[in-house]
Amino acid sequence: MLSNIIFLVLKVFFAGFFGLLFMGLMRKLAARFQHRIGPPIWQPFLDVAKLFSKENIKSKRESPYLIWGPVISLTAYISIILLLPISGFFTFSFYGSIIYVIYLFLMGVAGYVIAGFASGNPYGGIGSSRELVQAFGFELPFITALLVPTVFSFSLTTGYFFLYPLAFLAFLIAVQGELALPPFHIPHAEQELVAGVFTELSGYKLGMFELAYAFKLFALSALVTILFLGGGTFWIFLGKCFIVIIVLTLVRVLFARMTIDQCLRVFWLVAAPLALLDLIRVLLIA
Repeated sequence: MLSNIIFLVLKVFFAGFFGLLFMGLMRKLAARFQHRIGPPIWQPFLDVAKLFSKENIKSKRESPYLIWGPVISLTAYISIILLLPISGFFTFSFYGSIIYVIYLFLMGVAGYVIAGFASGNPYGGIGSSRELVQAFGFELPFITALLVPTVFSFSLTTGYFFLYPLAFLAFLIAVQGELALPPFHIPHAEQELVAGVFTELSGYKLGMFELAYAFKLFALSALVTILFLGGGTFWIFLGKCFIVIIVLTLVRVLFARMTIDQCLRVFWLVAAPLALLDLIRVLLIA
């Protein structure tokens, strides 16, 4: 029992460390792709440490329920980490595991929405509205593509990318939207919303959201690797996650931000049909 608890704690620490590292790598890669130097790779670690050491500034318009936003998001994404079969541990032993993962990702988005509306700031409220609308967009292809490799059987060593390339592409598009990366960074459009949901946040509350994003980034890159790239041993698994980060960063620097209607068209009229085609193919073959 004690050994299992220690393993779970180490797993969360491992995911948080590499999530922050992936954030730093993504910033550095984006800068290099755009012929800039960019921040050091360890900058996210410094940012989180600084935020937890700073004073939490409280607005007069802030609701007492604001604290539940970062708590819900951070708890949801850590729970996902505990379910993921990293390096052969904690495999998806039943379909309920997939349902839990889908539910927890939705709960993570709910944390952002709660924080934005509870901040009392108009930019935060608009950011929350956009988070909610975008979630309605990417959840359909996300869930459909997630079901393709798991609907009947699942193996940690099978590269489902070769079997279901359309679902893989749809899942990558949905992951880009889930992470709110360009061209789907509509909820955090700096030119329009300052910082969106995070406009009124500071100190440990903003630090908790930074940590939550690190866990989400690791969870999604790990999920792509586990479901479509065959997982593998510890270092192979990390290498494949790094390849996913490179692909997400390339999309980030190549495309400009879309409007919300363009975003929904991409999710519903491009990504969702791609995932649905492979899902139908799986159902017909089985």
